[in-house]
Amino acid sequence: MGNVLIVGASGDIGAAISLRLAEEGHRLLLHYHQGKEKVEQLIATLPNESVLKVLHANLQEEEGMNSLVNQIDLAVDSVIFASGMSHFGMFQNSSLEEMDQMLNLHIKAPWRITKRLLPEMVQRKSGHIIMISSIWGRSWS
Repeated sequence: MGNVLIVGASGDIGAAISLRLAEEGHRLLLHYHQGKEKVEQLIATLPNESVLKVLHANLQEEEGMNSLVNQIDLAVDSVIFASGMSHFGMFQNSSLEEMDQMLNLHIKAPWRITKRLLPEMVQRKSGHIIMISSIWGRSWS
């Protein structure tokens, strides 16, 4: 079984994926931002040998992206992007800061993380990159 980085492991979807992968024998690198208690609860339910590393980083900010990329010091066979956030409000009322945070989390962070992991996957001729989206992307008001 392989090493899997789960970005957003403290969320409901990320936690469910983590549980399933641990049951299948994968070793996990668990990322979280604000859900420290949730990721600690998740870890308590997983076999000890399944958690390789816990990574804390705010992917809405450049510093957080740098931190996460620099914390990845193990081979990663698969990465699952299960993190995200929603913004409620009128598009024209969205601030530049709000849009930067959304773009960083949903576009730039996955790009940066994939850019870091992809060369090793290509060299091994093996790997998986999975991005999970939300129904909100299809919602219209």
